[in-house]
Amino acid sequence: MIEETDDYAAAAEKDAFGASITDGIYVWGSNMQIANHGMLAGLMIRGGYVDSEKKERYQRLMERQIAYLLGQNGLGYCYVTGFGTKPCEHPHHRPSVAVGRAMPGMLIGGPDSGLHDPFAVEALTGKAPQLCYLDRYESYSTNEITIYWNTPLIYILAELMSM
Repeated sequence: MIEETDDYAAAAEKDAFGASITDGIYVWGSNMQIANHGMLAGLMIRGGYVDSEKKERYQRLMERQIAYLLGQNGLGYCYVTGFGTKPCEHPHHRPSVAVGRAMPGMLIGGPDSGLHDPFAVEALTGKAPQLCYLDRYESYSTNEITIYWNTPLIYILAELMSM
């Protein structure tokens, strides 16, 4: 797992926005992938599996993943609803649609370079992978909400707060 975490750290160090996507492909739910990479770094630190040099590198990896998710990305979106200077306002989330505003605190799925819904195909064909996101309710493949995507986000935030 250390080798895998090193790969994520290397990808984040090379990416202009610190994203840890190693193959350049942003899958459906890519923000969970990014958060999972940060969580893995935290687990390696917390478990005592790394020396002080790797600990610093992995802490930077966690910080860069949080920065990406909170708005330091190619589109400038804060992918957590209700926060940031450019928040996601139209998630694919029925309760938010029903009340007419995004409920705060939910991690959006994020860029999906596979363009898995018709709205994404129409608006995003030809865009760079990290830019394949729409803040539209109809774009379920980029703007969906799921509970389990929030878990690694919360873990990283808690871990960073304890350091």
